[in-house]
Amino acid sequence: MIIASTPRKIILFGEHAVVYGKIGISAAFDSRIKVSIEENKNNNIKVNDAEGLNSFSSNKEEVLNLLLKFHKIYQEKNFSEIKNMSFTDALKIVIAETFNKYNTWKNVNIYWPKRNAIKGTGTSAALWAATSAAIISFIEKTIDKKIINEIAYLGDVIAHAGTPSGIDNSTVTYGGYLTYTKANGPQPLPINFKLPIVIIDSGEVKMNTAQTVSYVREQYEKKHDFVENILNNLNEISYQAIEAIKDKKIKNIGILMNEYYKELSKLNISTKRLDEIIKIGIENDVLGIKPTGGWGGGICIALAENEEHANELIKIFEKNNFHAFLTKLGVEGVKIEGE
Repeated sequence: MIIASTPRKIILFGEHAVVYGKIGISAAFDSRIKVSIEENKNNNIKVNDAEGLNSFSSNKEEVLNLLLKFHKIYQEKNFSEIKNMSFTDALKIVIAETFNKYNTWKNVNIYWPKRNAIKGTGTSAALWAATSAAIISFIEKTIDKKIINEIAYLGDVIAHAGTPSGIDNSTVTYGGYLTYTKANGPQPLPINFKLPIVIIDSGEVKMNTAQTVSYVREQYEKKHDFVENILNNLNEISYQAIEAIKDKKIKNIGILMNEYYKELSKLNISTKRLDEIIKIGIENDVLGIKPTGGWGGGICIALAENEEHANELIKIFEKNNFHAFLTKLGVEGVKIEGE
């Protein structure tokens, strides 16, 4: 049995703006998704999902027909049809596209783990990347991160209702810290100092990422100049953050996180619980705090002064009934754990 693992991610700066060609800054963190694969003698592909949500058994013809249908509607930018596709459909697309890339076909059992999914951490992209990596390792023994990244993106096309930015799949595949634009793709961002980031889970999902991305797109089409101005301001904040990171100016990074929150909030995609987390953080001297991922629920990230301050913040958030934890950023991307 082959086991592939992929980290999850947080977006430090750039969520939503990156969908429109602006720059994003992200980091892989130490919560890994593990997918395993073994030969199947039953002449089919079978996925066993430990959470029972996406288990299925299909033959080659079924998944390849779905792949052909997907490529057609994706090429036509038929977002309404893409929205109607399920998470399980996305999984089938990832599997079929991976085999297709290598012009081969194997009958396999694939095992998905319990995820303890936290909204906004790139869990779907991590699942696609780990699944593709496991299949490639099963076929070729060595993995190709470029191909894995491309295939994971296709999974997120469905999971994000047609227009993912590409930052999630790139971060979980390549790992570390990176900047990302649609024009230039992922670029490594060297960081040789520790960012004490606390992740705070709102426990709320008002809108999932696909819904918030679609909602912002609708606003962009209806109020183009207003939204474009916000996106340009967000882009400027992100570029300032890159300079602050390069100069190791941690307080400036925090100030820019706060500015990003205020600017993106103008699109009305924050929630009462996220705003409450922000308020608690500011009252307790965080250097910076903002939601991350799709917004519409999910998580916030808080920048502490140091690890001691981070642990104090965790206690405060837990006291206010928010699950919070300190995480290690910049970890390795997709890899094969063993056989």
